[in-house]
Amino acid sequence: MKSIKLTGIVLRSSPYGETHKIVTLYTKEQGKIALFAHGAKKAKGKLAGITQLFTEGYFLVNESPRGGMGTLKQGETINRYKNIQLDLVKTTYASCIAELIDRLTEEGVVDTTLYEILSYSLQYMNDNYNPRVITAISETKLLPYAGINLQLNGCNGCGGHQGMFRFSVREGGFICNQCFHKDTYALPVSSASIRIFLHMYYMNINVLGKVSVREQTIKDIENILKIIYDDNSGIILKSKKLIKDIQKFQQTIFS
Repeated sequence: MKSIKLTGIVLRSSPYGETHKIVTLYTKEQGKIALFAHGAKKAKGKLAGITQLFTEGYFLVNESPRGGMGTLKQGETINRYKNIQLDLVKTTYASCIAELIDRLTEEGVVDTTLYEILSYSLQYMNDNYNPRVITAISETKLLPYAGINLQLNGCNGCGGHQGMFRFSVREGGFICNQCFHKDTYALPVSSASIRIFLHMYYMNINVLGKVSVREQTIKDIENILKIIYDDNSGIILKSKKLIKDIQKFQQTIFS
C-alpha cells in the first residue's frame, strides 16, 4: 500500500460509527480529498487533534490500491487557528468559506490559488481581521469557480463611467442611471461600496493590508454577493443560515 505526504486544511469532518471520522481535506498536492480516519473521534486518539475543523497540517495517507478512499495514518499540525476554533462567530464565517470551496470543487482537481484563498482567509480571521470582510473577499474570489464572470469596467449597459450606479445580475455588473430601465430590479449601491467591491474583486488576497470597512458598505457588498450566488449558482450554504441567526442575535443585544 503506497503512502504519500500531503499538505492540507480540514474542510469538513463527519462522524463514521462510534469512534471514526470521514475527513475532507483541501490539499496543495491533490486538491480536495476524502479520507477515513480510524479512531479520530476518540478524545485521546492520535488523530483527534489533526482532524479538527480548519486545522492545517502535514497528513500521511495510505492510498487505496483500488482507487477508493484513502486512510489517514498520522498528521503533524502546522496551524490550528485556535482563535477561530474558540470563537463561534469566526467559526461560522470560516465555515461559510470552507463549505463554499467544498461545494465548488471536485475531488482530485489541484488548484493552488484555491488553497491560498482558504489558508489566507483563515489566517486573517485568526489574526482578528473582521470575519465579515474576509468572508466577502473570499466569496468574491470564488465567483469564477462558480462559473460567474462579472464585467466591471464601467456601465454594462453603455460603457459609461459617470452618474449613479446599481448592481444588475441580469447585466452581469454595474449599470448607470442612464441604463436603469434595462433592469428595474437592479440593487442600489453607494460609490464607496462599488469602490470596495472592485478592490476585493481585483486584489491579491495575500497582500491584504489594513482593513476598515463601514457597516453600510459591507452590508451592500454582502447583498451583492448574495444576489449573485442565489441567482447564478444555486448553492445554498447551511452556514449562511447560522450567520443570519447570529446577526439577528447581535442586533437584538446591541439595539
